[in-house]
Amino acid sequence: ANPAGKIELKPLFVEASVLACWLGMHAAMILWLVIKAQLASRNLAFWLAIVPFIAVFHSLRKNFLMKRQLLNDIQNFDLGAVECRTNFDKEFVH
Repeated sequence: ANPAGKIELKPLFVEASVLACWLGMHAAMILWLVIKAQLASRNLAFWLAIVPFIAVFHSLRKNFLMKRQLLNDIQNFDLGAVECRTNFDKEFVH
């Protein structure tokens, strides 16, 4: 099922980070425009519009933590500790 014998890993860390930043930026901009139209204070509108970035920072931290965990797991991978469900898989892997 793998004729090249090569494992390819394509995590979406960069794409998830770009999406989080893009969504956060647009949410902040829309929120700032709505609040600015309702309130006279631009400073208050600015500080309230920053609120979506809390979710962005949380998402980025979670994403970077997953990337670090994946790289750590790959670095410390031990083929001898692999568990297989069937004997065919065990024979194929080992």
